[in-house]
Amino acid sequence: MGVGLIGAGVIGNIVAIDEVGEGGTRLRSIPAWTFGATTLGLATLEIGIATVLMGIVIRLWMRVEGTKAAFPILRKQVEQQIRTGPISSAYGPAVASASVPGLLPIHRMARILWMPMLVMGARAVMVGFVLALI
Repeated sequence: MGVGLIGAGVIGNIVAIDEVGEGGTRLRSIPAWTFGATTLGLATLEIGIATVLMGIVIRLWMRVEGTKAAFPILRKQVEQQIRTGPISSAYGPAVASASVPGLLPIHRMARILWMPMLVMGARAVMVGFVLALI
C-alpha cells in the first residue's frame, strides 16, 4: 500500500501539467496532493517495517522466556560464586550489589509517553495528507 501511494505521487509529478508563464516560458506545475500521497506512503512503509520488527522482538522475547525457565537450575549452581561489595573491574573500582537499580527519569518518562508520541506522529501524518489534498 505504501509503495502504491508513493508510486501514485511519482506518477502525479511525472504527468504534471505544463503551463505557459509570462514571456512564453513554460512552467511545470507540481500538484500539491503528490506531497501528501508520498508522505502517507512513507508512513505506511514505516508502519510495515515496525510491524516486522515487532515480530522479531516477540520471537526474541519468546527465547528469553525459555531461558527464564532454565535459569533457576543454573542459578543454584552459580549462587555460591556471587560476591557483593567493593570489586575491581576493567573500568576501575565498583560496588557489586544483589539489588536491582531503580529506573532513571528518562526510563520512567519513556514508559509513560510512548503511546502519546505514537498517536501524535500518526496524527501529524494524516493532517499533512489532508492538508495536501486541500
